[in-house]
Amino acid sequence: MYSRPSNPGTQYSDLADLGRILSRIEVGPLLALFRRKPGRGRPPFDRLPILYAFLACYPLNIQSISNLVDRLNNDPALRNACGFRGRIPHRSTFSRTFSVLAEHRPLFYEIFEELTRQILAFNPSMGTLLAVDASTVPAWSNPNRDRHRDQEAAFTKAHSASTVNKDGMVWVYGYKLHLLACTEQALPLAFYVTPANQNDGPTLPNLFDMTLGSYPELKPYAVMADRAYDGRPNNSFLNDQGVAAIIPRRRTVNREENRHVYTVKGIPQCMGGKQMEYTGTHPETGEHGFRCPLEGCHRLDAGLKYTVPCDDVIWESPTENVYEVGGRVARASPEWQELYGKRWEIERYFGLLKNNGWVENHRFRGQARVDLHITLAVLMFQAAALDRMAGDTIQAPLRGL
Repeated sequence: MYSRPSNPGTQYSDLADLGRILSRIEVGPLLALFRRKPGRGRPPFDRLPILYAFLACYPLNIQSISNLVDRLNNDPALRNACGFRGRIPHRSTFSRTFSVLAEHRPLFYEIFEELTRQILAFNPSMGTLLAVDASTVPAWSNPNRDRHRDQEAAFTKAHSASTVNKDGMVWVYGYKLHLLACTEQALPLAFYVTPANQNDGPTLPNLFDMTLGSYPELKPYAVMADRAYDGRPNNSFLNDQGVAAIIPRRRTVNREENRHVYTVKGIPQCMGGKQMEYTGTHPETGEHGFRCPLEGCHRLDAGLKYTVPCDDVIWESPTENVYEVGGRVARASPEWQELYGKRWEIERYFGLLKNNGWVENHRFRGQARVDLHITLAVLMFQAAALDRMAGDTIQAPLRGL
């Protein structure tokens, strides 16, 4: 690992934590970018301290390059934590460095994978229960000028936004962070950024393949997602991987191909039109059992030769009716409900990233720069999680970490 400068004194508790957390970020894949060929004129500035300064912006809630340069000029402890020696570069040097780093996002993803592997070493059982979700990141705009100046961003409808059109629909103009996380630790395993108009559903197979491609030792049992990921392709994909798809059905009855056989929730109906009761899953075949409701149906009330509730029992295949009933775990089972409740861990992670201002408060335009901005925030959060697991955090943790 790259040898970091000595941390500041203990009188700077937050910055001491910051220096230690920065030291956990393996910058080896980036060292080639920091090697500048000698030439005429003044020696170039070292870009590595600039990178550490960018990373320090997130826990210290520094929202712009100008504010970062001002803080560095007035805070010797922060300069020492980032590794600066001598004068601080001009803010234009910081901006150019950020643009150069934005062109090498795959290298930063390698750093993220290395941090995640170290976290997995502390948690061998991590990755059993996974969750997928997406969150919008508004594009930056000057309110006194064109609000949609970032030409690479796009519109998407959202439930929480500041833009409402004349029809009352809520919209966000910006980008979208797609992320697959482990619910046990509420930490990401794979992520990428797209314009905000990217549909959520098609990203699930990509995130799942990215995860198993980077960490083949994982043995996922279930993947939880909201209704935006509902559909036969995602359910079939996860079932083919031997993973339970915990995805609720969309409430669109007109789209139900078998709405007279199954309810909207994917539960079989008896001949009398009543929702059947889940009885359990066969331990050997994996088939899901259902029986007619004990209270009976209209056939009993009509007196059609039925003086007692019908005693029909059916078994649904976990492979043939994946979309309707569920694959490895039946939608009607208590286990399905319990697993779906764990999906909120990924919402908690998004909340920590956004409520602390780490992701939404930015001043970058263009997908490459916004992507790097989000990646650095995720890297810093991942490094702080690793630091906690390593047991080195004795003093009060950094704000938001």
